[in-house]
Amino acid sequence: MTKPRGLRSLVTDAAVYGAARTLVKFVHVFMIPIYTRYLAISEYGIIENLNALAQMLLPLFGAALPAAVVQRYAGADRDDERAAVVSSAAAATLALGGGMLLAGVASAGALGALLVRGTSSENHAILLLAFVGNSMTLQSVVYLAILRARFDKRRYLVASLVAALGTVGLNLVFVIGLELGVKGTLLAGALAQAAATLYCHRALREWIRLNALSMPLVRGLLAFGVPFMLSGFLIAIVRSSDRYLISLLVDDPLPKIALYGMAEKCMFPLVLASSAFGMAWAPFALAVSRQADARDVHVRTFRFYVSVTALLLVASAMLAPVVLRILTTPAYYPSARFTPAVGLYLALNYLAYIGSLGFLLTGRSRAMAPIVAVAAAVNVALNVLLIPRFAVMGAIWATVAAFVAYNLLMFAVGERHERVGFPVWRGFAVYALAYVAGEVALLGIVHGVVAFAAFALVLQALGFLDLQRLPGLVRSLSRRAA
Repeated sequence: MTKPRGLRSLVTDAAVYGAARTLVKFVHVFMIPIYTRYLAISEYGIIENLNALAQMLLPLFGAALPAAVVQRYAGADRDDERAAVVSSAAAATLALGGGMLLAGVASAGALGALLVRGTSSENHAILLLAFVGNSMTLQSVVYLAILRARFDKRRYLVASLVAALGTVGLNLVFVIGLELGVKGTLLAGALAQAAATLYCHRALREWIRLNALSMPLVRGLLAFGVPFMLSGFLIAIVRSSDRYLISLLVDDPLPKIALYGMAEKCMFPLVLASSAFGMAWAPFALAVSRQADARDVHVRTFRFYVSVTALLLVASAMLAPVVLRILTTPAYYPSARFTPAVGLYLALNYLAYIGSLGFLLTGRSRAMAPIVAVAAAVNVALNVLLIPRFAVMGAIWATVAAFVAYNLLMFAVGERHERVGFPVWRGFAVYALAYVAGEVALLGIVHGVVAFAAFALVLQALGFLDLQRLPGLVRSLSRRAA
């Protein structure tokens, strides 16, 4: 009999996956002083553009497969069925990775001219390296999803450690030692992801067998994942199309894109917590759905997510000026002013995972695509309208508006499929107050501490956070992460 899973089990899973994400985010933080001192600000802008490219490529070429793998693996009752899921997922991912490489060869010239803005040969070399790295990342993402579906937290952490330490070590060699610049960063990432993929393959080798490969299952995984691929690609447009439009609509765009990207890096505690939640959500939601108290658990989960991410938004904005002075050079200090608004869309991004509950439980993933298409259209239209006048800040608010529309539609339609009663509007009110507190927090540490404390009391008054239970929750989270 499956052990009932409640909010504590979600916290446990999120803590473990959060520890893995901590390694990844630590790599990004560790590399910031290197990037800002050994690369020009325009080169860092190139790296941010390539990160935006990755956010579009991975969903388009199958990074949505993890959702399909988790769903199929959770429904498998026998070892032979589980082996078929793992083997079929590995084969599908390998084929999709090959398709990504072919797309890179075909599009390197055009994309390089837009994102890199160098010589023709330099554009080609950098874009091809980026596509190789993204192909390796696709392999590791799917293998890590299999480990998540198996609740194999130890191997998940080890694989993440291999990728993190490999990225750091190879960047030190290629960027500082060999002075390869952007190319060195891309090469380091590709090799580190390849090493993590090899480890995962070895850890799962008893489940990957040619005779377990099922072409009907491959087609089923792809059929389940295709709407998620489209939705993921459209979400990437919401998250990343502004980089392309800044490149098209603003003079000297690379330094501005670098400041935008650095503002996101300053919000890494929020990104860490929300992305860990996102990884833990699907297996957790599927398990909870079988319990009698499922609706109550889901509502408490909503309140928990909104409370934690809103508090992290305020705290991260408060600390952003200090972080920038420690890790970067003066050219990047203006990034701090973007952090409260950036925090809004980062939190709203993963809030929509909860809104997708009805689609997840009923298997109606295809219905998500029109919703995300509306959000993408809102984003592009507002970007075209706001970027020429407000540059980066216009792009950020266009993204916030698009994610508000996305969440409103996702929760409204999702509730029709699976009625829960999420307090969505109260959640939006909490985020609006968090933004105001974040702006106040930018005035200084003292202002920030007062704003954070006042905001926490407001959360308690609204019923979103029980401060009396918070210390116990933190202790539980720390024990599970350890």
